[in-house]
Formats: sequence, C-alpha cells, structure tokens
Amino acid sequence: LGRGEETDYFLRARQNGASGMFLHSAGVHHRFHPERLKIPYLYRYGVAKGLATSTSPTSNFWWVTASFMVRGLWQLARGRVGHFYQCIINIGIIRGQAKGRQLTRPDHRGAH
Repeated sequence: LGRGEETDYFLRARQNGASGMFLHSAGVHHRFHPERLKIPYLYRYGVAKGLATSTSPTSNFWWVTASFMVRGLWQLARGRVGHFYQCIINIGIIRGQAKGRQLTRPDHRGAH
C-alpha cells in the first residue's frame, strides 16, 4: 500500500464496524527498492501525497517548510535517519498541498 491507501482502508473498515488499536511497539518490516530512500523520491512522494490532500490548507508555506528542514537536519545530526526521511516527505506534502490549491484556485486575472 502507499499514498494514503492505508488511511482509506482503515476509514472504510471503521465505517463498517471494525475496531482496532494502534500499538506503537508493533514492528512492521517492508521490502522496498533502495531508490525509495533517496531524497528526490521521498520529496516527490510527499508532493504526490500533498496533491491528494490539497483541500487541507497550510498557512505560511515557507515557515512550515523551513521548520521541517531544521527538524530534519536535527534528526539527521542525532542519527535518526528515518525521522529525517519523514521530514523530507513532510516538506513534499506541504509543497504538494500548495500546488493542489494553485490548481484548484479560480483564475481571477480577467475579473474587474
């Protein structure tokens, strides 16, 4: 699964009466292609996810982006590479949301 299918699956399961719980200590191992851990891929993944969720507004794109950059570098400095990768994805999500809003915004250039 990827790009939100898990969220959709669990929302539909809950709507149909399923119950469950989040267990933070549960381990999940995924096989993946090494290309998926490269920063450009993670960023593009985040943009795609952001485009899919562009209805949720993000105030101050640059501030939020800078915040995730700083957090990501801090995580990397602490040796927490997975957290760094998540920050890169989050930057992509914010960018994708901004792009999605630009695509759905009415064009008011001709209106007076």
